[in-house]
Amino acid sequence: MNELRKLLSTPRGKAFAAGWGVVIIALLAFGAIYLTPGSGSSAIKALPVVHHPAQPKPTPGLAGHPEIAATIPPALAAKLIESEVVLVEIYHPGRPNDPVIDDREAFTEAVAGAKAAGIGFAAVNVTNEAQMQLVSSLVQVTSDPYLFIVDRSGDVLFQRSGYLDRDTVAQAASNALIGVEASDSQPIGPKDGIAGPYDQYWRAEADNIICESRDHLALLPRAAGTLKSARGLLMAEIAITDATVAALRGVPAVGPQKAPFETLIGDYATIAADERASLATLEHKPPKYGALKVANKRILADADIRDAHATQVGITCFEAPLKP
Repeated sequence: MNELRKLLSTPRGKAFAAGWGVVIIALLAFGAIYLTPGSGSSAIKALPVVHHPAQPKPTPGLAGHPEIAATIPPALAAKLIESEVVLVEIYHPGRPNDPVIDDREAFTEAVAGAKAAGIGFAAVNVTNEAQMQLVSSLVQVTSDPYLFIVDRSGDVLFQRSGYLDRDTVAQAASNALIGVEASDSQPIGPKDGIAGPYDQYWRAEADNIICESRDHLALLPRAAGTLKSARGLLMAEIAITDATVAALRGVPAVGPQKAPFETLIGDYATIAADERASLATLEHKPPKYGALKVANKRILADADIRDAHATQVGITCFEAPLKP
C-alpha cells in the first residue's frame, strides 16, 4: 500500500491518477491483491566539469510542450517532457530471489544521483529486447550496468559502463544540465531549432497511461489465497483495466498509427470483459472453477494480442519500479 502511495506521488503517477478519479480510490480500498495479466567495474570517484558545445535551446512545441527531436522514442519522450535531460540506467535485474548484485547496486546509486541532480530517470532491463531496441539508436551498450544521459535533441551528454556511486552520477547529471543551459548563449533563429517538432506527443501520453497501468498491477500481490481475496484481486484488476481504457480513449491519436492504436484500446476493453467473466465464475454459488481456468486462459491469450499491438504502435515500457 505504501508503494502505491509513493508511485502516486510521482509526476507520472499524479498525471495518471488525475485521469482515474474515484477508480484509484476504489483500488486503494481493495488494498493489496493481484493476479498476473499479462558485470560491473570499480567506481569512478571524480569527474571534471564537462563543457559541451553550445546547442540551440529547444523551442516550445505542440500544446505548450517543449520541442523534442523526432528520433526520441515515445517512452523516453514522455520523460523528457518534464525534464530537460534524462538519465537512463541499463542493468540486469536477475531474478527476484537471485538479483545481480552489482547491477542492482548501480541501479540504486543511479536513482539517488538523478534525484539529487533533479533530472529524469528511466531504467532499462538489458535482457528485454524491446526495451533495448528503444535505446539502441542512441547508444551502443557494451556491458552492464551502463548509464547514459540524453537531452531533448537526442544528444548523449554522458555515458559510462560499470558501477558509479551516487555522487559521481549527480556530478555527471549536473554537468549535463550545465551543457543544456549553456545553449542559451546562442540566439534562436528559424534554422537553429532541433529536428522536429515532435509530433507524437499522443504516443508519449499513451505510453504513460499504459506503463502506469502495468506499474499499478505490479504493486498488487501475485497470489490470492482465499476465495474472497481472489474476488477482490479480480475486482482490483478490472478497476485498473477500466481506468486504462477510459484514459486511452482520451488520447488524441493522429497519423498512420491512429487505427492500430484504436485496436489496442479495443484489446484493453476485451481484457476487461475477460476479467469480468473470470470474476463471474467466482461469484457463482458454488464457484465454477473449471470455467475460471478457461476464463483465465482467455485473459492471457488476449493479453498476448494486446502486447503485440502495443509493440506495433511503438509503445514499450521501461522497467517497473523496484520493490524494496
